[in-house]
Amino acid sequence: MRMTRHDTIPIATAAEVAGRLPGTRRDGDGYRTRGYCHGSQDKPDSASVVFKDPPRPGEQSLHVHCFKCNPQTPAERDAIRHALQKATGLQICRCDDCWQTWRTGQKPLEATTAQQARSTAATKAPDRTSSQQTNTADYAARLWQQAIAVDRAPRPETPIARWIADRDLWPPDQPLPAAVRVLTRNSLPAGRQVRPDSNAAAALVMAMRPLGNPTAAPAKVQIVAIDGAGRKALHWQGKPGDKRTYGAGAAYGLLWRGELQSAAYHLHACEGLADGLRILRYADEPVVIAVCAGKAYRGLQPAWFASCTLWPDADDDKALDHARAQAQAWSNTGLTDIHIARLPAGHDPASAPLTGYQA
Repeated sequence: MRMTRHDTIPIATAAEVAGRLPGTRRDGDGYRTRGYCHGSQDKPDSASVVFKDPPRPGEQSLHVHCFKCNPQTPAERDAIRHALQKATGLQICRCDDCWQTWRTGQKPLEATTAQQARSTAATKAPDRTSSQQTNTADYAARLWQQAIAVDRAPRPETPIARWIADRDLWPPDQPLPAAVRVLTRNSLPAGRQVRPDSNAAAALVMAMRPLGNPTAAPAKVQIVAIDGAGRKALHWQGKPGDKRTYGAGAAYGLLWRGELQSAAYHLHACEGLADGLRILRYADEPVVIAVCAGKAYRGLQPAWFASCTLWPDADDDKALDHARAQAQAWSNTGLTDIHIARLPAGHDPASAPLTGYQA
């Protein structure tokens, strides 16, 4: 069996954990306790948590379940493990955060009471019936933390690489921009918004940040779900089935190459991640791409840049109208180096030939 970095973390047994939790009792092949779930600080006695040893005790994260929160995702179960770690001081979780904490010699990762209260919204699958769980900054931040940073070009056989190659979005031998990460199938959002027949195999996560603070911790993300063949996946209910944006506030997917310098950058604004990657691939440097995850340009500040080009989809009359209205508004304030990219009819930046376009 190939060893991974997580195999080096010694995990406590369920019996050891039970021994440090007063009032815990046997429950089948595991144990049941109350008051330690991540979402139950207001009424701790209402939470009933069961935990038991995994198939390889001491080598895998403890199995946990909360009957109040009914966790569906790995992130939700990790949050319960972290609450138990706080209560016992024992290591029972092997998530990436716990590995980093263990590697530096710190005690097992534990959430403060305030962090635990926030983690319900941050880890619970989004649901249209709960405004506290839908499009929250905490949940967006959690998705970004779960996502895998990729420091090399995607392997050609992966769904991500096929999605890129299908529309020539990015050089196949280069890593994606740092603002783009990957979610595995098991880490994708779940809940009522998700189709029961979802064909998503993976997803790209784009960090969205304020234009004035492009390296800030993202409190907003856009998720692009991809099927096994590298096409748009049908993951969410309704349209579009492949994309969702979580978080709030004026934030943009900011894409650039290499390290940000003090040079006069040219700003390009577009709607989606695929558009942004393709524009960045062919645009003249130095350039920053602002992916708006929609048609809203209002929060952009083109005065900070040498020039600004808006890229509305040519297959959407409303997109062109939005771009024209925004360009006129900026012109009325004295900004003159504002352009609108004119794409062939029926195309968006991800599909149009970008050589010789008329701005």
